[in-house]
Amino acid sequence: MFALGAIALLVWTILFTGRLALARIFVSYSLATRNFLAANDSVRLSARDAEAHYGRAALLKQSGFVAESLNEFELAVALRPRDYVLWLELGMASEESGDQQGAVAALNEAIRLAPYYAFPRWQRGNLLLRVGRYDEAFADLRTAAQSNPDFVPTLIDLSWGFSQSDPQVTQQLAGINTPAMHTTFAVYLARHNRPADAIEQFKLAGTAPEEKRRELVAALLEKSALNEAYIIWSGKDYVNLAAPSINDGSFEGPLSLDETGFGWRVPKGLQGVQLSIDTEKPKDVAKSLRVEFTGESVPQSPLLSQLIVVEPNKTYQISFYARSNNIVTGGLPLVAVTDSTDHKLLGVSATFARESTGWQQQTFSFTTAASTKGVILSLQREGCSTAPCPAFGTVWLDSFLIEPGLGD
Repeated sequence: MFALGAIALLVWTILFTGRLALARIFVSYSLATRNFLAANDSVRLSARDAEAHYGRAALLKQSGFVAESLNEFELAVALRPRDYVLWLELGMASEESGDQQGAVAALNEAIRLAPYYAFPRWQRGNLLLRVGRYDEAFADLRTAAQSNPDFVPTLIDLSWGFSQSDPQVTQQLAGINTPAMHTTFAVYLARHNRPADAIEQFKLAGTAPEEKRRELVAALLEKSALNEAYIIWSGKDYVNLAAPSINDGSFEGPLSLDETGFGWRVPKGLQGVQLSIDTEKPKDVAKSLRVEFTGESVPQSPLLSQLIVVEPNKTYQISFYARSNNIVTGGLPLVAVTDSTDHKLLGVSATFARESTGWQQQTFSFTTAASTKGVILSLQREGCSTAPCPAFGTVWLDSFLIEPGLGD
């Protein structure tokens, strides 16, 4: 008798397991294909399976039948009441159907079951925000962002809107109190054209990864906040506009292919030109820049450049040393200065000699416009009268310097 009972139980278990497995297959298929027949079959095969009811509820919701999905979500949570995901889905569906009270109750249960998970609290915070319970809402949103930093940018944006663009109120609402949050807020402020506030937040961060520093510099440059961008890039407390400088004018440091600030910039994908640091026969200190022309390059296009912060309505003088060996081209190299905003040509050096016996100094002047905040110093080639216009030979550069011009 016991054996028969055991066999019957085994058969029932096999049948039940088989029906459950088939029902789960129907659930997956129905969601993938939006097939209501498969969803209905999954419930028919396993009416007491929370997953089957959840699948049909999700399909109804996806198809726009939000109100109809509520009953299925409720059945799912009744069958598996300790699953916070089901309560979360019920809460979101309840809000979509207009039942805000029911939505809050469901999200409360989701949070009770998963108190350390960010998403349920984030969803409740957004719901409370929409119903006007602001203090509770931001408390939830702050807690969620502390648990999941991915929510921080959105929290800052929400707080910025509610504060009517007040940085201090935004900081309080968003709970900005860690170095990572301060740097994220600094970038946000820079993109919203608040450079001074961006610097303030960056200083509050204390230390920041180089990646974040570069992101902030780029955001400030996009808004033409050159002074503030230079402060962040250089680590200095202020910009001495009366004494602008060329960074690493003697090329003692390495060249970077990803420089986006105020160092020497080398264009990516540069063709027909090879740049390298040379330790043989420098003009000053220990190194110089070697520029080898190996074929076709684009005339009047920067081969090397640097952004320099300057004052408007001022005259400056650029000086540098160059030497060359066997330059063959219809477009000789030269150094030019253009406005960083409108790219208008402000000044240009004489073209380099095709051959020189040693270092030769070059100087030229330029005057900034009333709107000029920065200039771009660049090595390029003069325009050619024919195309194509390749260049061959070698140039060395050293000792770049910028000084106020006479009378300034």
